[in-house]
Amino acid sequence: MVKRTNLRNIRSKSKNKTKLKTPTLTKTNNKKKTKTSTSSLTKQKSSNFDGTRFVDHKAEMLFNKYFKKKAVLAERVVALDELRHTSIPSALRARDWEPLLNPVSPPSKLLVREFYANIHAIDKPSSSFTIYLRGHYLRVTPTLISNLYGLRPVPDPTFPYANDAAPSMDAMTTLLFRHPVPYLGKALNTTNFTVENHVLTRIVCTNLYPVSHMTFLSLERVRFLYALLSGTSIDIASHICDYMLEVYENASSNQSLPFPCLVNRLVTSSCLPSIDGEAAIDLHGSIGLHSISLSEAQLRKRKSASASAEVPSSSQAQMSSENTQRAENPPSSTSVPLSDTPSPNTLHKLKRIQEHLGITTAEPFATPPELAVAFAPPPDTSAPR
Repeated sequence: MVKRTNLRNIRSKSKNKTKLKTPTLTKTNNKKKTKTSTSSLTKQKSSNFDGTRFVDHKAEMLFNKYFKKKAVLAERVVALDELRHTSIPSALRARDWEPLLNPVSPPSKLLVREFYANIHAIDKPSSSFTIYLRGHYLRVTPTLISNLYGLRPVPDPTFPYANDAAPSMDAMTTLLFRHPVPYLGKALNTTNFTVENHVLTRIVCTNLYPVSHMTFLSLERVRFLYALLSGTSIDIASHICDYMLEVYENASSNQSLPFPCLVNRLVTSSCLPSIDGEAAIDLHGSIGLHSISLSEAQLRKRKSASASAEVPSSSQAQMSSENTQRAENPPSSTSVPLSDTPSPNTLHKLKRIQEHLGITTAEPFATPPELAVAFAPPPDTSAPR
């Protein structure tokens, strides 16, 4: 009987073990199925994008997350003839950059935003990249931009400067401000630029090295201005391509999208399809004589404001110096002469004193005889008797 019981226990245990193994196998099968379904969903998600507008899923994601909300910074016409009394036209014409100062045919904002979102196949050493626009591809290179605008090629440009060849801050600020200005390490305030340099900064920050706010300039823009004014060689076509790539790579920043008219010219010259259904970007007024007048007025206003702010401090300094002089040289004491006629109250008191002493005189303030003798002056012994 004992042996049979043991056999039964062994059989029941083995059955329980086999029962426990079955759920384990089911779980592993479920895991495999889950992995397979997840990978298939990922593939479906990556392939699920609008191929007519975007080169891949990443481009669509960048557009929806960043580029479709970005502002577009349009170029402006520069009236060089109105600035002929300044050195600005000669600095720009010497480089054959005039075509970049006359933007035409502004596109829609949607075209510019899709252009930047679809940048891919980047080659940094050659400053080139490919864009995808509504089913068509275009390779953007410095040579393409140079040929499009008739720009002169610059084989070995000095700008951007090498780290060991960059100009000093004193040299740059002396050229821009006419005197050295300390640099705090973040940005340079342009409010005290000379009038000409202030207008040139507006041209650069609109058409050549665009940025939304021009009150403070980054170090690289300060160097660009210095290179432009000092005659340093600049390959502007490579610079434009490099800046386009910088804007693309910093998609999460608040940088505006530059060069919309240049983008439209690239698209139309390459027979790429345009994007209809949106209004074109409005171009602001030209940069010319009116810009000079505005800069002069702003400079005068700042100078008058700083001068008026210094007036209270100077007046306070003058008052403190006067107080110091008074403390060091006090004025001589001056007594106010008393009136010869006593007041009625004084006469009344003198009269009561005379009555108390038993003095009767016609003059209520006459001196008593005993007091007169006591206080009589000594006889003059110097004169002969």
